[in-house]
This record gives sequence, C-alpha cells and structure tokens, in this order.
Amino acid sequence: MGQKISQLTDGVTAQGNDLVRVARFSGGQYIDRSLTLGDIGGLVSNVTVTGGNTLRFADFEDGTNTVGTGTPRTLSSLGYTDGSAATQFPLTASAWGSITASSTDYDTAVIQEAFLTLGLGSNKIKQLNAGYGDFILSGHEIILPAYKGTGSSGYPNQFVFDGQGCTFFCRGSQTYGFTSEIADQTEADDKAIFNTWAWSNCKIVQGPGGGVSVGMRLGACRSLDMRNVEFEGLDVTGFEGGFLLNSLFTNVNTNFCAEYGVKIDKGWWSGAGYSTAGNQPMFVNCRFRTTDPSSIGAGIIGCDSVEFYRCTVEGTDGAYGIYIDNSSTTVAKNVLINGVHAEIGGGNKYTNAIIGMKGSDPFTCEVRRVFWQSSAANVVLLESESVNATNHIVIRDCLTNQSWKLKQIDTTGGTSSWDLKNITLQGGPSTAADVIDTVTYPNIWATATVPVISRVRFEKPLN
Repeated sequence: MGQKISQLTDGVTAQGNDLVRVARFSGGQYIDRSLTLGDIGGLVSNVTVTGGNTLRFADFEDGTNTVGTGTPRTLSSLGYTDGSAATQFPLTASAWGSITASSTDYDTAVIQEAFLTLGLGSNKIKQLNAGYGDFILSGHEIILPAYKGTGSSGYPNQFVFDGQGCTFFCRGSQTYGFTSEIADQTEADDKAIFNTWAWSNCKIVQGPGGGVSVGMRLGACRSLDMRNVEFEGLDVTGFEGGFLLNSLFTNVNTNFCAEYGVKIDKGWWSGAGYSTAGNQPMFVNCRFRTTDPSSIGAGIIGCDSVEFYRCTVEGTDGAYGIYIDNSSTTVAKNVLINGVHAEIGGGNKYTNAIIGMKGSDPFTCEVRRVFWQSSAANVVLLESESVNATNHIVIRDCLTNQSWKLKQIDTTGGTSSWDLKNITLQGGPSTAADVIDTVTYPNIWATATVPVISRVRFEKPLN
C-alpha cells in the first residue's frame, strides 16, 4: 500500500493489452479499476509497452499528418509523389501494383496499410482499431486480408475490426469501399475454412461527390460477426456478401442504398456456385430503410437456413422490405422470419410486398409476428413465387391495423401452399374455403392466381 506505480513496475516489459489492477481509497470510497498498460504507459516513464496483437490506424501515420480528420487530402497535396507514397506505404503499393498520389487520399493509404498489416504474422487472433474519426475513402478500394490455407481442419485465423464509432466517407469513384479479393473457388475454399471476421461499430456512407457502388463486399469466410454497422447512400448496395458460412448480422442498419441495403448471394468469383459458395445468414435487430420504388431492403439469394429476428423494414418507398430468391438452387430449403415491424411513410406501401419469396424444389418459409404501421391499405404481406414444385408458406400471428393481402405467382411446374393461423385477412374470412373464394372475398389475393383448397389451411384469429 502507498507505493507509486513506478515502484511496482520498474523495468517491466509487457504487451499493451495486458491488464494492471489499480486500487485506492478516495473520499472514504474504495476504487478498484483495471487498466491496460497501454492506457497508463504515457504516465509511467519506466514501463516499456509493446503493441501485442492490436493495431491502430494511427500506427500507420507518417509522423506529420493525422488520419481521420474528415478533410479530403490527396497524397500529392501533402507533398508525396507516386514513388515516395510507395516507400511510405509499401504493402499498399505491392497490393495495388502502384499508388497514384494525385488521386489517392491520405486516409485511404493509411487504412489500407493497416489492414494489410493485420494479415501478417503468426497470431491467430488479430485486431485492428480505428480510433474515433471521420475517414476518407478515395482513389482505391480497401482490400481486406484473408488467410490462404490448405486442408479442411485446424484453428482458423480471426480478424477483428473495431471502428470505435468512426465513419468512413466514400468520396471517390472506386466500385467498392472495402472488398475481399478472391480469384476462384479453390482460393475461396481455402479462405472460407481458415478465415473468420468480426466487424463492428462504424458507419460506411457515401460522402459528398462520391460515386461508390458498394460500401463493403466481403466473401469466403465462416462465422462472420457484424455488429453495430450502418451503410448509407451507396449507389447500388450497402453490404454485399458471398460464401459467408454461418454469418451473423446484429444491429446492422442500411439507409437509402439504391438497389439493396444488404445483398447476400453466391460468390462472385470464377467457379462459384450455390452448392459450393452459398451462405447461411442470420439477422438480429437489423433495420433496412428504402426510398425508391425499386429498392429492396435485404435481398437474400440462394441461401439456406436464413433467419430474421426482430427486424425493421421501413422508408418512404420500396419494392420489398425482405426478398428471398432461392429459385436457382436445390440446396437452399428454409427461411424463418420472426418479428418484423414494417412501415412506409406518406401513405405509401411496398410496390410488390413487405416480404417476397421465390423458391423451388420445394422450399419452406415461415413468417411470424409482422406488424404494419401505416395508413396505406391493401398491403401485400407476402408474395410467393414458385418456379418448380411447391413453396410451403407458413404464416402465424400477423395481426395489424390494416388487413393483409396475399400474392401467389405460379410459373410452369410451380405452386404454393398456405398454412395460415391468427392472421387478419381482408373481409374477415372464417374458413380455408373463404380464403380462396374470390367472389365473396375479392380482396384477399393481389393477383388472379389463387391456391386450390387442398393447399390452404386457415385458422382465423380469436375475438
């Protein structure tokens, strides 16, 4: 007791993420805290602090210019030539082939060098922290690291990125803000086996004058854990994923992205197929906001074991809040949507449906507890299109202030079955026969196609 920190730590060498327990009495109260040596290293002159497994963007600054100020600065505006930029950021120059100082923002070069460094070394868990700031992405996509291994077992590399509340402003004309680079399915198989990502706590938005199509394209990893991330205003898609095995999205928000807020599809590289490069995504407490009549909040294509829990779809216009298309694959069988709050402002409604399903071979979709908060009537709760065999649609506990409509689209060889319980349909039908009676109940179906009686089970809500 009563010893100074310098007396306790004289000559100590430790990693910056090692914890030191500090206790003292103050004002009659006992205070007990744990601090990292990185937190206290600046206060103690005789403690040597090393970086451990955690990197920071600031570690890759040039010693003169600060990253993350929110001000666009090309490398050439700071005095760099193409050659001196390559010297300062050697991993970036190697990955890109060269650095064009006149068009590459300083932030972009720093961030790229940091991410490429994350992929080096033998540490199995590698973390990069942004540090709070406004970062400019312009001049080139940020290439995300991925471990290329061989074989089918072993402890995977885990890449951890914590944005710490930062915002990335896409202000260039590059196609992607962040992207995985994968040549073919052989490389994707290796990366998916030995690569996991945890990505959290940041915004990726279209900045002033930006023309970036996709905020992030990530592929070929297992157990992606994305949390507290927002994508806004991208020209095509906020987040695009491919070959994401057992992926989890929590508190992910998309706003005003032109075509998709989130799009999950098979891999985009050579040799990718739905049976070899598919996905199993889960969404928890996510929000998808659309503003264009052709936009889709979440588009899920060729994925199996898809699950949505307590999500919100909303905006001022949109084609679908959630759209599932499994029509091109025989290995994607199940979707569960449990708890959706849906609303479109200004008295509008989704152009097609709140939820759209396109399936084959056969395909099962279960939807529970969807609520519509809007003054718009004649809202289509679910659109089912089958291109082969039967879409099995199960809907439970969807009670709302406006009665639902349903939509069935049959192509050659395809149909749908409807298992409906505790759902408010237009006109208040009482039986399965009522549900398909388009004379007495003309407003239940949004199209002329209705199921046959053998494909409908209905249990009306209790009073």
